[in-house]
Amino acid sequence: MKKTIFSLLWAAFLLIGSIVYYFEAYRPAIGPAGRGVNDSEVFGQFLYGMLQGGAVLTAALIGAAAFLRRRRSHPHPKEDGLMPHEPDDPGLAKLPPQQLEALRAAARVLDPAGIPWGLGGSALLYVRGLTGRFPNDLDLLIAEDQAPRAFELLSALGPSELRAPEEPYCTLHFRRFTLGRSSADLIAGFGIRHSAGVYRLLWRHGEALPRLPLYGTPAGIPLMSLEDWYVLYLLLPGRADKAALIEAHWRDGGPLLKDRLSETLGRPLPPAVRERVLAVCRTAGVEKSGLP
Repeated sequence: MKKTIFSLLWAAFLLIGSIVYYFEAYRPAIGPAGRGVNDSEVFGQFLYGMLQGGAVLTAALIGAAAFLRRRRSHPHPKEDGLMPHEPDDPGLAKLPPQQLEALRAAARVLDPAGIPWGLGGSALLYVRGLTGRFPNDLDLLIAEDQAPRAFELLSALGPSELRAPEEPYCTLHFRRFTLGRSSADLIAGFGIRHSAGVYRLLWRHGEALPRLPLYGTPAGIPLMSLEDWYVLYLLLPGRADKAALIEAHWRDGGPLLKDRLSETLGRPLPPAVRERVLAVCRTAGVEKSGLP
């Protein structure tokens, strides 16, 4: 920032100096007239000074803009219990600033309380680079037995609304929070009713979810698995395009948790969804004996 301030001052000096030089050159002289003013030389010197000043000013403004972007990405000073200042995950950093603030706010109350949680839904696909479309809101998943405590903690950060699930959803706990300038859905016991029964997202207690670094959080942002959301998107009406994005990610060499995906076959699934999951498992080389 010091370099930017110096550049702004130097640009001001050059620009003002050029203007003063121009007017001084044409100020009426006292005494012998001499050879007079060389218009071309005066204008050339004036233009040269203005171009120099403009170039320095442009560089200073670019530096100031970069500084402001960094400040927006890392608005929190270093505090005890937060991650050291390291580069944010590139996928997370592309989220809108208001959603990053909401994630920071959630992490700063859920992690210290020891509540397992994870980012899912469209934001998960965006952060993992599967889509370039900004998520409308954030889906934060938690374990069912942690829902009351999580609701209490997040309620201290902003207003919330208890939402009743609409068909085909049969989620056990669902509340929408306003965290700063963004909305976040806190979901526990995510369930979808379908022709073969109910499919519910299982929370695996004791499992350490992968986390992406985000400055201003205790330990980054935990991510739910693409395998779980692949099955959920296959079951949800109008979400087949998102399931296709995940399939394309795996075809392009993206990591696939084979055991995680194959274990979903042990739960009630419509025949068409089961066949789709089976096809992915076979393509990934899962042995027939390893399939439910």
